[in-house]
Amino acid sequence: MVEKADFPLFLHSSGQWAKKVKGKTRYFGTVKSEALAKWEKENEFIQAGVDPPRYQQSVTLAELGNVYADFLRRQVASGELGERTASEYRRSIARLVEIVGSDCCVGQLKPIDFGTIKERLAEPIAVAEGSARYGGRTVKRRAMTTVAIDVRNLRVFFNWCFNQEHIEAVPRYGSEFSPVSRKVLQRKRAKDGKKDLDAKTILATIQKSKPAMRAIILLGINAGVGNQDIADMRLSDLPKLAGEVWVDLPRGKTGAPRRFLLWPETVQAIKTYLVCRPKPAGADNRTRLFLTRNGLAWVRQDGELRTDSIGSQFAKARKAAGATRGAFYDLRRTFRTRAAMTRDREAVDHVMGHLPDASDMGAVYNQWIDDDRIRRVCDHVRAWLFADAEGGDV
Repeated sequence: MVEKADFPLFLHSSGQWAKKVKGKTRYFGTVKSEALAKWEKENEFIQAGVDPPRYQQSVTLAELGNVYADFLRRQVASGELGERTASEYRRSIARLVEIVGSDCCVGQLKPIDFGTIKERLAEPIAVAEGSARYGGRTVKRRAMTTVAIDVRNLRVFFNWCFNQEHIEAVPRYGSEFSPVSRKVLQRKRAKDGKKDLDAKTILATIQKSKPAMRAIILLGINAGVGNQDIADMRLSDLPKLAGEVWVDLPRGKTGAPRRFLLWPETVQAIKTYLVCRPKPAGADNRTRLFLTRNGLAWVRQDGELRTDSIGSQFAKARKAAGATRGAFYDLRRTFRTRAAMTRDREAVDHVMGHLPDASDMGAVYNQWIDDDRIRRVCDHVRAWLFADAEGGDV
């Protein structure tokens, strides 16, 4: 708290100048001269216990966004939040600023405004030619599920601002500014169709891939490991590649424990890749298991730009294999679908790093999953994948 005898306000940890009156902290912005002017203008109302003519949450969106960005930075630094998630929050706020302007006062936003904001969030996103984002193209219309992520992120942002006493009240959103309902999602999934991949497509895509991508694809179907977690794997995550190879790899998104058995084919693919593993570019990449040909992480974040080389290289290999659809993350969906046939949901969840529902007391008391159950899950998916192989090595 910084306050001088000749200056009525103190500098709050949020970066705003503030004043505590009648047990309640009032905020007046981050610019000292402007904060003092606001205080002098509203002091009479505040001392009388009456809200000033302006909304107390009229701190600008830009000011709130800056304070929240600093909070996200601290969360990432402490390990409480992943950089990818933090970037999603920052992008959602940046989209809101593009729509309503940086000088917008949150307290002036009405339900009708939030309806318009949601509609605008679905508009196309222009991308500079040659940009790695969206392959340098313009997205015709953002998907409803993507817009729902923005809506969720913005609601979390406003709730945080209220809980931190940066605004007087959470905005009234109205009925339109809400995430996608379960009914709408079910309709979309029905329209999109199944997203799991058949064994023939997976094997053909592996055949069309280079050593690193072969090992990456096999990890994806071997245990449902996602793009980011594979990119974050370290050399130390792998035990000695001999005999039965068990991997303990907590899921990065949730921190949930995860253990799985590598198939012989996956082990051999990793060994083949390690022989020609590229020279790391930069200190952070020295211990990464998988590196691109330039020695970089396969999934990386550069400011607000996220590059997913696993997704793009999988699409390239899949097209070369003659398959018309399928994304790398569909391997995780495929693993789940096939592994579920073992009827051992706890073991499947453990392999995939899924957290149990908070109300599942059985999962709370259960301390571990037997390796035989995990082996049965991994072996079941392996048997399915290679059952239709027409011969030849992967």
